[in-house]
Amino acid sequence: MRRKRLLQILIVVVALVLLGSGLGIWSNFMWFSSLGYNRVFWTLLLTRFVVGAVVFLVFFAFFQANFWYLHRSLPTFQVIDIHTRVYEVFISPLRRIFSSKVGKLLTSGLSALFALIFAIGMSTRWEVFQKFFYALPFGRPDPVLGKDASFYIFKLPFYELLQSSITSAVILMLIICGVVYFFLASSEFLKGGWRVFSPIKLHLASLIAGLLVLKAWDYYLSIFGLLTTGQGSFFGAGFTDVHARIPALKILIVIALLAALLVFISLLRGKVLPVATGVGMLVIASLLVGGLYPYAIQKFRVEPNEFSREKKYIEHNIAATRYAYGLEGVKPVSVITDEAEEAGEDIVEKNRITLANIRLWDFRPIQQVYNQMQQLRRYYSFHDVNVDRYRFGDDYRQVMISVRELNQDKLSERARTWVNRRLQYTHGYGAVVSPVNEVTAEGRPLYLLENIPPQPAFSEVEVERPEIYFGELTDSNVVVNTKIGEFDYPSGEKNIYCSYQGNGGVQLTPFRRLLYALHFKDMRLLLSSDITSESRILYQRTVQDASRLAPYLHFDSDPYPVVVDGRIFWILDAYTVASHYPYSDMREGINYTRNSVKVVVDAYNGEFKFYVSDPTDPMVGVYDRIYPGLYRPLSEMPDSLREHLRYPVDLFKLQAEVFAEYHVQDARVFYNREDEWSVPHEKFSDDSQEIEPYYTMMKLSGEENEEFVLILPFTPVNRENAVAWFAARCDGDHYGEMVVDVFPKDIHAYGPMQVEASIDQDGEISSQLTLWNQHGSQVIRGNLITVPLAGKLLYVEPLFLQAKESAMPELTRVIAFYDGNVVMEKDLWSALNKLFGVEGGTPSPQPDDLDDADDAPESTEGLAQKANQLYKKANDHLRAGDWAEYGKAIDELGKLLEEMVGKEAQD
Repeated sequence: MRRKRLLQILIVVVALVLLGSGLGIWSNFMWFSSLGYNRVFWTLLLTRFVVGAVVFLVFFAFFQANFWYLHRSLPTFQVIDIHTRVYEVFISPLRRIFSSKVGKLLTSGLSALFALIFAIGMSTRWEVFQKFFYALPFGRPDPVLGKDASFYIFKLPFYELLQSSITSAVILMLIICGVVYFFLASSEFLKGGWRVFSPIKLHLASLIAGLLVLKAWDYYLSIFGLLTTGQGSFFGAGFTDVHARIPALKILIVIALLAALLVFISLLRGKVLPVATGVGMLVIASLLVGGLYPYAIQKFRVEPNEFSREKKYIEHNIAATRYAYGLEGVKPVSVITDEAEEAGEDIVEKNRITLANIRLWDFRPIQQVYNQMQQLRRYYSFHDVNVDRYRFGDDYRQVMISVRELNQDKLSERARTWVNRRLQYTHGYGAVVSPVNEVTAEGRPLYLLENIPPQPAFSEVEVERPEIYFGELTDSNVVVNTKIGEFDYPSGEKNIYCSYQGNGGVQLTPFRRLLYALHFKDMRLLLSSDITSESRILYQRTVQDASRLAPYLHFDSDPYPVVVDGRIFWILDAYTVASHYPYSDMREGINYTRNSVKVVVDAYNGEFKFYVSDPTDPMVGVYDRIYPGLYRPLSEMPDSLREHLRYPVDLFKLQAEVFAEYHVQDARVFYNREDEWSVPHEKFSDDSQEIEPYYTMMKLSGEENEEFVLILPFTPVNRENAVAWFAARCDGDHYGEMVVDVFPKDIHAYGPMQVEASIDQDGEISSQLTLWNQHGSQVIRGNLITVPLAGKLLYVEPLFLQAKESAMPELTRVIAFYDGNVVMEKDLWSALNKLFGVEGGTPSPQPDDLDDADDAPESTEGLAQKANQLYKKANDHLRAGDWAEYGKAIDELGKLLEEMVGKEAQD
């Protein structure tokens, strides 16, 4: 009775597990189908299944064959000795059980269990099998063995996985068989039976010999592994590896194969001593040939003349690393220009567009301001702020952009009902765009796009579809097109509701409702009367869910929003990576990477589109062969989106880390570590931190126009002066090109921490900072922005003032540093004019003053913009409790409205 109940419980548990797995697979299939990627789903699923099934069958057959032979090999007689009592009590019952049907069932179960473990382990690395069968050539052979890089990246991981898995299985079977034979076969039989043939000896001989053959295979693969690992001061095979370890490994391969043959023949002939001799010979050879000989070569031939011995291999390492990290084509540009001797006024005039786009707003302060001023309701959140660029007519402007996402966790406790979380509060609304350096009189950002409903200052950022159903915070499943409608946005004292008009998600039929209710363990999906057959369920709707479609890619940590064609899109960078590129230095577990894929996600419909941004990358070519229909050429991306492609920060940081060491191409300089660079530090608030790469607008040497670039300065290791700046281009046909500006050795260029020290030592600035900090406020020092300008470096650091009890920072001062001079003024242009000695300087001709945005300040539209500005000012003062300034703003607004009425009457 008890057995029957246990069996019933086991059946129920298995059924529930299978049901849960089946529902998970079905749910994923419906999600893939809603995106039009059915083929991708089946490829991912069947690859895992086929790999697991084949591995299971092969290893099950191996274990089962060994257990079958083990059963047949056990002797059927007993030799009586002094251990007879022990035999009768312990061994004899075990032999009877092992030889019975129960024992055979038990060993079959063990075979299945062991095979399942190996199948699960190897099926998790299904992409290794895919890349092995769909490999494409790199066209770059390694300089030592002549193998193409594709062998190391696509083939070698497969061979290593196969060798290690088979070796583990043979060792496991050898241990099991040895233990069983030792305990269940008579010791006297074994002792006397060595001199004659027996199935036991054949079995053990086969396993030991097979293990030695696998060891020979391991030695063979280790030859190639020398080119993908680091042994000394650089990555890849060095002199000792090529002239000692590789020959030693070849010798060990032969010895291992001979030892395998010797073991097999000796055991069959009943001789144990040759077996021990063969195995011992391999162990001694491994110590002498594989260990002592390379050590002697390194100690007595290499170290006394290390550079001359290693020079050729260091050059291999430099060339391979620069290629593997995409640094092979870095172009040097000259830092010395004709502008270096020009007057300050001429420098400002020639670089006015660059200067007008210097970023003052730091990400953290402006995010706080957005959440205070543009959040509008507690359940909205600006999760992240990004930098992008837009063209407003003829003006090319760098802007800050963030989307207003809905965060259900910020709903009040009473509002967190099932209906609200699943049916009503389904999406965020709109975005905020502001220039990177525009500031109101109160130290707040100006807005090019703001409020609910969205109010654009320019048509280029007009949003016709502002709903955010897919974003960074949309990690819950929701149901749209229900009877009760969805909360769209607040309007005064009431809320506006809408129904989803897109094609995202899965339409809910009654049967699908049942399956989803079971899958999400939420029966209200089935029971709710508000859900109809026209309703759609949206799930797996974060931008990061792109990894479900391409789990073999590495994705950037910072997707960014784009407002184009009246819609909001997300752009997410994806990378192909490898860890077996020969001679390439290893960083963060990889030694090859390319930003080969750009993923575009529609914030309303949730469409995921994968575009190949680097078709020269063989790895993305392999993935395209494996998953036809997933990847599209970049030429199919709309031009409006292509204008907003950015070089990714994550990749640039990795490349900068590598380039700081591998900008050196001379082997001797590299060997002596004479010219290593490092990423400098800056002060942020009261802390010191490593400078992050930042986007800026600048005109590169030899170019006619300013362009959007990602830039980072370098300093020498353990020194503070600037030595170079490194940049990646983002615009047009130059996208992805990298340049470096190296300062001449005889020129002193101030580094970031030297500039920070100059700021701290300036009496006027330091006294003002001290004064602010003593009056209930906190001074936040923003990012120190470095801009190459006229042969030198211009540094700009914003200062934010924040009340200690408030989370509303204000941009109150701008510090500028150039060629040893430092100034602090209320705004950027005042600081630049003072720094460069420009008398009566005027602001940039860019649309810094939004009152003049359309060159028609006296038109009705211009007056309306002024009214909007004054209205926002009044609201700012109202929130701050500054009633005097609030009254002034309202008075000005009233006068302006009277002027507008009069103008309309005239028109």
